[in-house]
Amino acid sequence: MRKLHKEELERLYLHGRFQIDELAAQFSCSEETIQKNLDFYEIPERPGWRGSHIAKKMSWTQREFATELYRLYHEEELGVHKIAERLDTTPTMIWLWLFRFYIPLRNRHYANSTIRSK
Repeated sequence: MRKLHKEELERLYLHGRFQIDELAAQFSCSEETIQKNLDFYEIPERPGWRGSHIAKKMSWTQREFATELYRLYHEEELGVHKIAERLDTTPTMIWLWLFRFYIPLRNRHYANSTIRSK
């Protein structure tokens, strides 16, 4: 991971209200690099994170939502349809949040083999 200047990142994100894509352009890096640096430096979420209806319903912060989604997808090895059922949403929304949180996707071979073995 390319380490960015913490104070500048924090200033732009928290006080300048820059979005992730704007920060990526400012630092000439990927959005994933920005998110990893925010996590690495433990820069808090901005107040007023709108999040999704799922996170609001469960009273989760952005980080809690991302952690739970990761846990369901990778640790419990649930598919997006099962996660959607559990969280009362659509599979499309689960895909969207997997991508937004940069949660690595399982490959099809792995996913298919776990479905057959259970």
